[in-house]
Amino acid sequence: MTETLTEQIYYTLSNGVKIPAVGFGLHRMPEGEVTVNSVKCAIESGYRHIDTAWAYHNQIGVGKAIKECIEEGIVKREDLFITSKLYMHRMSYEETLDNFQESLEQLGLDYLDLYLIHDVDRTDADWKIKNIDSWRAMEKLYKEGKVRAIGVSNYGIEHLEFLLSKAEIKPMVNQVETHPQHQQIRLAGFCRGQNILIESWAPLFEGKILKNPVVQDIGHRLGKTPAQIAIRWNLQKGFSPLIGSKNTEHIKQNFEVFGWEIPESDMNLLEKEDNGEFTNRSCDGILPRLMVPLDSTSGGEYKPLSFEKTFKLFGLIPFLKEKKSTWYKTKWYFFGIPILKIHTKDWKDPKVEERNKK
Repeated sequence: MTETLTEQIYYTLSNGVKIPAVGFGLHRMPEGEVTVNSVKCAIESGYRHIDTAWAYHNQIGVGKAIKECIEEGIVKREDLFITSKLYMHRMSYEETLDNFQESLEQLGLDYLDLYLIHDVDRTDADWKIKNIDSWRAMEKLYKEGKVRAIGVSNYGIEHLEFLLSKAEIKPMVNQVETHPQHQQIRLAGFCRGQNILIESWAPLFEGKILKNPVVQDIGHRLGKTPAQIAIRWNLQKGFSPLIGSKNTEHIKQNFEVFGWEIPESDMNLLEKEDNGEFTNRSCDGILPRLMVPLDSTSGGEYKPLSFEKTFKLFGLIPFLKEKKSTWYKTKWYFFGIPILKIHTKDWKDPKVEERNKK
């Protein structure tokens, strides 16, 4: 495939649908004019792949931007590839259909190009049942032509293996965090074997990858920004990076990743940056957790860092942590007053629990 300096390249999903390789991501983009202006700038700059979600609470702004770009003749609807996602805490057959319809209405669209299950609900013991119920609804939407492709997000090998064993239609996409410090080698290999495209969220590691000395050095030698190096790395790995920004100049620069390559020698240098820090945050509001490799031969398996220590500021002031169970629910106390609460793996959201009882 020949690339020009500014022309979008495309991947082909397992069902034959073409997907623009570089997408504009809307995570943490506030609803309103900021979203509208950012999406319009992205489309005007050449992006054709727009990624949002019900949980981002900015779909109305995204829809407004799309509508204005179509009305102004900048783009046609069929030229765009629009993705949304099922909210993790609405995973049932009926709620999946309802959540999809709400997304369509907020976006002002007749169909979606891609619909994803946003995350595995790891806080729910019945995640397998809900996973299948939601996937049956996703298959229904696909068969009815309301969405051109279906997939998942934040799924590990375990979750994919279970879904693949039950699904009539295989997921075409798995959207996960990937960047040079977190290369998802085992997961990427598994997805490649199943013809599942890896979409990369946080390809810039929320800006932290820009401070990576190796990324900076390669960018300096190639005359590219660190962001362009990280994005191009994803492309050369066969991933589809999703980059968001409110900055007009950055939106344009981040799309200038075609028509050139990172040399193999520099790609080899970037390979050595794997097993570094990464966010490990999924869509359910889990706070970032630093992770470390299990061992040097683990091939990408990780475990949480231990936070069992008791800290004392200046040797006098107690700064204690209460641990309920292994990285499940954590409270930090200052003079006996809880000042920070972290909800992780097995914490139950009272609202979700109440909804599940109905």
